[in-house]
Amino acid sequence: MRMQEFHVEATRLTWAPRFHPFLDQSQWPEYHGPHIKPDPLLKVETKGRRGTKRFRGDMDDLARYTGMKQFGSGHFMEAPDTINCGVCGMASSSSRTRPACADQEDMPKTWMEARLDKEKEKDVPTPPCWCGDVCKLKVSTDRKKSWTEGRRGTSRLESQPQSAKPRRPPILGKHLSTLLLAGHPVRWPPAGDRRHLPATLPGMRLRGTLESLDFSALRTLVALELSHNELTGSIPVNIKLLKELRALLLHDNQIRDSIPPVLANLTKLQLLMLHDNQVSGEIPRQIGEMGNLVRLNLSNNYLVGPIPCEIGHLKHLLKLDFSSNDLSGPVSFSPANSSIQNPMNNFSSQPTAKVNLENINMLSLSRNNLSGPIPKDIVKFFNLQHLDISQNNFSGSIPSNIGNLTKLTTLYLYHNQLSGHIPRELGYLVILEDLRLNNNTLSGSIPSNLWNLTKLTTLHLHRNQLSRHIPLVLGYLVHIEDLRLSYNTLTGYFPRNLCNLTKLKILYLGQNQLYGKIPWELGYMVNLEDFQLSLNNLTGPIPNSLGNLTKLTFLNLNFNQFSGHIPQEIGELLNLEMFGVSLNNLSGALPSGLCAGGRLQFLTANGNNLVGPLPTSLLTCKSLVTLRLEGNQLQGDISKMGLHPNLVYVDISSNKLFGQLSQRWGECYKLTMLRASNNNITGVIPPRIGQLSQLGILDVSANKLEGQIPLGIGN
Repeated sequence: MRMQEFHVEATRLTWAPRFHPFLDQSQWPEYHGPHIKPDPLLKVETKGRRGTKRFRGDMDDLARYTGMKQFGSGHFMEAPDTINCGVCGMASSSSRTRPACADQEDMPKTWMEARLDKEKEKDVPTPPCWCGDVCKLKVSTDRKKSWTEGRRGTSRLESQPQSAKPRRPPILGKHLSTLLLAGHPVRWPPAGDRRHLPATLPGMRLRGTLESLDFSALRTLVALELSHNELTGSIPVNIKLLKELRALLLHDNQIRDSIPPVLANLTKLQLLMLHDNQVSGEIPRQIGEMGNLVRLNLSNNYLVGPIPCEIGHLKHLLKLDFSSNDLSGPVSFSPANSSIQNPMNNFSSQPTAKVNLENINMLSLSRNNLSGPIPKDIVKFFNLQHLDISQNNFSGSIPSNIGNLTKLTTLYLYHNQLSGHIPRELGYLVILEDLRLNNNTLSGSIPSNLWNLTKLTTLHLHRNQLSRHIPLVLGYLVHIEDLRLSYNTLTGYFPRNLCNLTKLKILYLGQNQLYGKIPWELGYMVNLEDFQLSLNNLTGPIPNSLGNLTKLTFLNLNFNQFSGHIPQEIGELLNLEMFGVSLNNLSGALPSGLCAGGRLQFLTANGNNLVGPLPTSLLTCKSLVTLRLEGNQLQGDISKMGLHPNLVYVDISSNKLFGQLSQRWGECYKLTMLRASNNNITGVIPPRIGQLSQLGILDVSANKLEGQIPLGIGN
């Protein structure tokens, strides 16, 4: 028995071909075993370096452990690592068996004493005992530049002065070999190493085209990552030479033209990422021959035409993203009546009726022009976790057997032309977290069994034709943060159970037919940030408990029948950016603290019976963009108004306001409309108002103004 047959390296080479690497973490099996955590109380604080490289075990004694600092035991001991130079064969500085060097300094004196000449930098061979680090180094001839130690693969010693101009982006074809190994000069693949190697150069501002690469010299590449660069041109046909390629990542560039069908020759490819480019044309049907694909992303391009049904042949596919293109037509992943033509021969594969996408867990076809019914194949993808077919032209009803996709966590069907009822089977998706069905023509009632979706955080049903009452069981969705039911025909009282949703941040119930009062328990929703209840038939007072909603930024109560005073507590909401109570029956004064937080941008309170002066905090509010107070009985001096640099629209007409128009109105350079008619304003129109170039409407009629009209008005 020869011991070298049992070395770790020999064992690895023996068994490696029998294992298939899982590059994508989503392919890893789920772990349901115990989670072991160290006890910090048992930690021993030691000082100095560790005495041994490993702990001895019981097997060491059985295998006659010799005490050598080796890995493994007995016949399975691993020989010490030795890294030799590819030029002279000497051990490198990272080797454990390297002989001691005569000069132990970080930078040998022989480097520092290099002959200086008029050149700024040149290649200088290194001393023999250091050639394991780098075979050639760039040695600066500028004595002011600092020296840094070079290492294998990173032979860059020079440091640019602060006044140096930034370098231009490297050209891909000219500098690829240099950038791959960062040496000068190098060959690809390097001498003495013909194994498969990756090339990863993301985000290096590379420019140029892929056509400039000599793919015949890169046949052993297993990964080519050139994402987040400035590459242009098209994908060359000779990329088919990269037979060993597993990953092709060219996303976030400016690559144009169509996808070459010869990509089907890359049969070992597992990752194909071409998104965020300018790729056009149709998706080649030959892509169905790339049977090892795990991830396919062609999103954010200019692709047209249908989605080829040959995609159904990709039995290992886990993630598919064709979003943000101009794809059209119906969708089917059943290649039953199709045959794939190989561009390299003249025969076609036999048609098959089997759909092999059962393993897919992410499917995104959003923002296209796809039409027809929801693909029937989708309900067979039982491992789907994320399904997004939003912003298309899909029609028909939502299939009831969509409830079989019990692993779904995200379901986006919004902005389509779907009709019919919301299937009750959606209640079977018990781990669903995000459900968006808005902007369709769905009718009927909201299924009551949606309360089963206890993990739901987002529910969008707005802009449909839903009717009847809001189910009380929605109050059991205790984790929900975003609930939108607006622009339907829902009726009934405001559901008091919704006040139990203390995690809710967004609540849209506007444009319905709700009636009754707002429950005071609404004040329990302390995390609420956006609350819209406009265009309903709600009555009664606005509850003071709204003052508890300190995180509120948008409060829209327009177009209802609220009565009584506006609670003063609303003026204490310092984060408020929009407050609307237009066209109600409110009376009393505006809250004194409005805009006290300096964030209020939109204030609409027109069409009420409000009285009293304008709050001081409102007269000097610099954040205001829109102010509508017309049609009230407000009184007070407005002479301090005008310090509003962001103001675009203001209407304070039909009140009892008095005072003069301040010269500061001439500093509202964004102002497009100023209405202040039917008041008791005196004085003159400030001449600087005529210099507001954006002003389109100025109405100060029915006041007590005098003097001349500014010359600039009307120009």
